[in-house]
Amino acid sequence: MKQDMKKWQETQRKGMLKFQKKQREKNLEKLKAGTLYPKQMAKKRKKKTLEEKKLTVSYWKEELWKVFSIFIRLRDSDEYGYCYCISCGKKLFWKSRLQGAHAGHFIPRAEGNAVYFNEKNVNAQCYHCNIKLSGNQYKYSIALDKKCGEGTSAELRKTQDMSGQVKFTIPQLQEMIFYYEGENTKLLKTKSL
Repeated sequence: MKQDMKKWQETQRKGMLKFQKKQREKNLEKLKAGTLYPKQMAKKRKKKTLEEKKLTVSYWKEELWKVFSIFIRLRDSDEYGYCYCISCGKKLFWKSRLQGAHAGHFIPRAEGNAVYFNEKNVNAQCYHCNIKLSGNQYKYSIALDKKCGEGTSAELRKTQDMSGQVKFTIPQLQEMIFYYEGENTKLLKTKSL
């Protein structure tokens, strides 16, 4: 009985080895033809070159955000580069992202273009308030009204309603990048950093 079991297992193993060998050969042929992993191959084909990316509004929006974020953090910092979180008042250094300042939106950027790059809507904020507390909206609105005048938060909410009507073009975004790069240069010269 044990010998029959061993023979059966050996036959099964040999059969499995033959099957695996055939499967490897098929997969190798598919791999050479580019049909083994069609989804991954499609992703590879879809990767855009830098030149193709530069033709999209989203690329220029990201580039503007980088420059605009630096502007906000520099604008809100003192001559030594320290600023305070608009929501909780924590002292932060403008440059370091994790322990330092973020450029936090009062009305989230996902809400639309009308307030995305609005200087009143974006202020220096700590990581905890901006990320962990999703903007700490209540305290943000109170501090925003103190900083920019009573009713600013309500005004921004009204502006948010028009977000569907605002569309950016590449030349607009490039012009804004140029403007904020100039502002950043001026701010860096005025601070002893």
